[in-house]
Amino acid sequence: MSNFFNLKIVAISHFVSRSGTLYLHSLLDNHPEIATIPGTIDIVDLLKIKKEFTAEKCFEIFKKNNPKFFDTSTFTFIDKNNSSLWILGDDKQKKILTNE
Repeated sequence: MSNFFNLKIVAISHFVSRSGTLYLHSLLDNHPEIATIPGTIDIVDLLKIKKEFTAEKCFEIFKKNNPKFFDTSTFTFIDKNNSSLWILGDDKQKKILTNE
């Protein structure tokens, strides 16, 4: 996290519900020099923070703005930035559980 502010941040966005951006994300995720985050997250407040903020402060801002990130089973259809993470897998029942 000490190099967080030196990272080049790129956002891939879309204007329709099914445009292939999640597929592109999965392809980029295999590259050894690219760190990706699943789904669509809210990073607006992170981009506004001061360089003197600690990694812990950045993490708190991330958690506040993305409360369902670590457990996709809590997403629903009406949630902002759900990226269909609430209906994963062939049976639409798979979830992503990530340790904070």
